[in-house]
Amino acid sequence: MKKILLIIIGLLIMAFGVYGLIVWWWPLFVKVFLGLLGLTIFFVGLILFFVGLEN
Repeated sequence: MKKILLIIIGLLIMAFGVYGLIVWWWPLFVKVFLGLLGLTIFFVGLILFFVGLEN
């Protein structure tokens, strides 16, 4: 019972943290998200390139 309660409380706190990040830090959140999106797309492309070379 204690483990389930800790999991539920942890999920609630994480949800509140995401809410705070998006609502209170919106302009910064968008800049960081878009910056990481470009970096993520680059690395996915790099991984696919190397997978294509292996086959």
